[in-house]
Amino acid sequence: LNFDIANAADANTLAFPLVAETTPGLAVSEVTESVDTTGAVTAPISLEANTSAGGVTVAIPAGTILRDAAGNAVTGAINFQVVGIDSDAADDNSVAIADLLPAGLQDATSTDVFSPLAATVVKFTDANGNPITQFSSPITITMRIPSSRDVAEGDTLVLKSYDDDTGLW
Repeated sequence: LNFDIANAADANTLAFPLVAETTPGLAVSEVTESVDTTGAVTAPISLEANTSAGGVTVAIPAGTILRDAAGNAVTGAINFQVVGIDSDAADDNSVAIADLLPAGLQDATSTDVFSPLAATVVKFTDANGNPITQFSSPITITMRIPSSRDVAEGDTLVLKSYDDDTGLW
């Protein structure tokens, strides 16, 4: 999110938590790569951010065209960032998954409160900080679920993703 506080009225208040990349239970992987003039990734891109009991791997195949929310191809330097979150971190200074989710653990259309097995943050932006939200071919996001969650191969899980633009799960 981008906040313009330079022109804000004195009476406005803005409160949000800041979490350091070095917080126990987090792992951050970030790389800047250039795409060609068509917006295509010229070589495969892979990021991995693993914690002691969780983590995430993101793979973007070569040739994938990156696009903004309007569907326009983006060019130039692209910042790729993934955050692995250890949902089992027990340290008193550890971050809780609920603290990192932008809309909390419940969506506006449900009375159910989510109980996440794992979580990650994936953020790709162009040189101007505009989000990359569309891809010409699938990218792969693999999350490690802590063994304490008692998930077995073949179990059916519900995947939720949060859209920063709409504010909806």
